[in-house]
Amino acid sequence: MARLSLTDKQFSSLVSENGRIGRISESNTRLAYLVLVELESYSSSAREFGVSRQSAEKVSLRVYKKYQSSLPSQCPSDFLVEEFCVPNRSALRKLRALEAELVKEFNQNQKKV
Repeated sequence: MARLSLTDKQFSSLVSENGRIGRISESNTRLAYLVLVELESYSSSAREFGVSRQSAEKVSLRVYKKYQSSLPSQCPSDFLVEEFCVPNRSALRKLRALEAELVKEFNQNQKKV
């Protein structure tokens, strides 16, 4: 399975005021942050929180799926929601820059409406 990741902004959009994501505990939310945003390994994050590597992977996947399920509600109905697999960090940086540019353009268009 490809390495899952989220930006800090994407991750933060899921976190409620009490520091949790849905019914996921605050400590598991912090664990998922380390894995998905800080790109720590499942093993090192699991050791830090005193859980198994499999538990770290499972909670990270739950958070990632929660983010994916939130995407359609964040986009206008005439927008395409798509996920990309990219081969390396360079391509990922380019996609994130493109994403930021498109979001900026979208926000500017919203202000005109």
